[in-house]
Amino acid sequence: MTEAKKIELFLPNGDPTGCLMCDVANWDGKIFRLPKNLMTNYLERPELQYTGIYFLIGGQDELKKLYIGEAENLSHRLVQHINKDFWSECLVITKKENAMNKAHAKFLENYFYQLTKRIGRCIIVNGNTPTKSSISEADEAILNDFSQKVADTIGVIGYRFLTPLIDVTKNTAEQFEITSKRLRPHVEAKGMITNEGFVVMKGSTSMPQFKPASSDSPRIKWEKLRSEGIIKNNTFVRDYLASSPSTAAAMVLGRNANGLTEWKTKNGKPLKKYLGTK
Repeated sequence: MTEAKKIELFLPNGDPTGCLMCDVANWDGKIFRLPKNLMTNYLERPELQYTGIYFLIGGQDELKKLYIGEAENLSHRLVQHINKDFWSECLVITKKENAMNKAHAKFLENYFYQLTKRIGRCIIVNGNTPTKSSISEADEAILNDFSQKVADTIGVIGYRFLTPLIDVTKNTAEQFEITSKRLRPHVEAKGMITNEGFVVMKGSTSMPQFKPASSDSPRIKWEKLRSEGIIKNNTFVRDYLASSPSTAAAMVLGRNANGLTEWKTKNGKPLKKYLGTK
């Protein structure tokens, strides 16, 4: 059973789109969400003089752009990034009472970089892979637990680049399939309903052409998945979160599609019947 968590949010200026501070009960971490245009208003806060980790986030595409960094003085480092054009907001991770040291920050920077790269929800714009510091086995265990709380907390406020689309260690959900050997080439795709929506699973195949008579919107999205590298050689190279089962089916079949009838269980039951809809 998943552990229950109590998360407290504080808006220092009362604006839900402005600065946001997160605290978790019985946890020594502290998380800030700072829009770029308000950054200078908060640089003098004591917590931003601490050692910590930061994520610079930008872009509106399927894959957002992300820069992952660490600093002994977060305020000084963030000022150096102000003129970088790609980002519009940042997340700052510290420990209360400035309890994070440089080695811990370097370890977490590398850990989050590797995790984000593996999950594949965004484009990492770091020029180099962060160096992993050498720490004790005990400290590594503590930081692994710390990093999981970071992932859970930022996920609550809408940042899920540290959260897998499908957690294979926990997932027991029904899988759905599209298999059409009448098509040339034929396609085989697997998908799954998650808490976030419908996911086309890595390894699924997609038609090499999109039917000209289909709507522009799914065609543009289909082309975008290829330009962003989510589909390569007509194969999904990572799990893909679609806005609906129908969008997911269209990305596979290369045409307008009703996902409630195209996606079926292994026993042939359409998603529509599985969900109990009429």
